[in-house]
Amino acid sequence: MKNTQIVFAALTILASTAAHAANCVNFSGSWQGTCNTNGQVSNDQIDIQQSGCEQINLGGLVSVIGSVKTYTKTQGNVTTTVKIATQWNADRTQLPGRLQIVTSQAGQPGKTTDLYTGMGMNGSKLIIAAKSSDGSVVQCVYDKR
Repeated sequence: MKNTQIVFAALTILASTAAHAANCVNFSGSWQGTCNTNGQVSNDQIDIQQSGCEQINLGGLVSVIGSVKTYTKTQGNVTTTVKIATQWNADRTQLPGRLQIVTSQAGQPGKTTDLYTGMGMNGSKLIIAAKSSDGSVVQCVYDKR
């Protein structure tokens, strides 16, 4: 009888832990809003597809949450490499991240820009903010379409 109770208790704990681990904000949808870039306001839209709490596609840029994903594109003699890393905050309501963009021309040193990003909900509004290593600040506020 004791073994059955121990097994049942262990299964209950595991099920509770797994259920908690699966809970996170779902940012999926088509979003439309405005972005403020160093005082300049512009209209913007973004489509987000999220696969559970493990992966998010931000307008074609896919991030595997908790790891680093690298994209490289070459046009002519210019190569651009983008590294994206995201990680949930403790209660899985915000998704901070970092993008590193390296642009280089053949035979020349590359230029690196780091973007520190954050994404979260404020009521029904999606908020995405970024600060670059050169001091530029962007904040976007979106409504679901």
